[in-house]
Amino acid sequence: MPSSRIHFIFFCQFLLALTSLNLSGAEGGRYIGAVNCSTSGCHGGAGDLSKQHTIWFRADRHSRAHSSLTTARSARMAESLKIENPATDSRCTSCHAPMLALPAARKTETLRPEEGVSCESCHGASENWVRSHTRTDYSRSQRISSGLRDLEDLYLRSNTCVACHQVIDQDLVAAGHPRLHFDQAGLSDREPRHWKEIWGQPQLWAVGQFAALRELSGHLAQKQSKQQKINPQEQADWESSLWLCQQILQTLPLENPSSLSSPAQATMELTRQSDQLTRLSSKKIWPKDWDLKLQEALQNIQSELKKTSRQDQLSQKLKLEKVERALQSLALTR
Repeated sequence: MPSSRIHFIFFCQFLLALTSLNLSGAEGGRYIGAVNCSTSGCHGGAGDLSKQHTIWFRADRHSRAHSSLTTARSARMAESLKIENPATDSRCTSCHAPMLALPAARKTETLRPEEGVSCESCHGASENWVRSHTRTDYSRSQRISSGLRDLEDLYLRSNTCVACHQVIDQDLVAAGHPRLHFDQAGLSDREPRHWKEIWGQPQLWAVGQFAALRELSGHLAQKQSKQQKINPQEQADWESSLWLCQQILQTLPLENPSSLSSPAQATMELTRQSDQLTRLSSKKIWPKDWDLKLQEALQNIQSELKKTSRQDQLSQKLKLEKVERALQSLALTR
């Protein structure tokens, strides 16, 4: 996989997360494919507690992530980028069909990479826990120690999603790929729900912003270290992300918050700081009054930006876009 497609910071975080899970078996077991979750007695049924696979297969766009690489639009983008086949090229499949990159030793015969972003993309390789995770006498900690990824941990959940929803090569954008904005609250709300949500929209959004800043900072710091040119859009996106995270810190009384420096360019130190804030802000469910504080602060910021923003300045324009998108996400409820 080309180094430009590797989301460096998330990859490091992911390795750390795997280490902390105390996985049993060879490298945490193998990936066995969504077909093993699809029977009516498991997650392919019709009942409220057994239709997770059915929801994913019928309604979730993640199940069609790989097939989207076979469309006419993908073909046009591939031609522009001189990619022979987007359905097999790692610049596309690293997010649209991540199982393709697995070594043979981590796959079973029932795994189908064309399933796109499937159950194990989020929940982890299931060979070691698929038979035991529904046992009523198993505790949550036992399931996790068997290798099931703890997606009730908001820090780990954010890391699982942000890698493919924030950083993207600018030549892919130029070829027609949509720009990416990691709005964890909005993305979660738009998902056909197959889980019980325990986190509020404001906290989902704010933790996601800290994770997005970490990814952007690490990506640009890495480019700078290699003396690669930074696109003005990338720089403005990073600047507006840093500014937005600073607004969150000024609004909420986080316990022992790390400060965010204000460098002219992204640094690995800022990457470390934003990772600490991602972890800190996801430790426990926020008090309800924090939700209201954040919403009111963003509404005030929106009013001020509309008065002062110059739309010809890219960074200012992005600030307003991000605040407006945040307010839309915070207003969503189910």
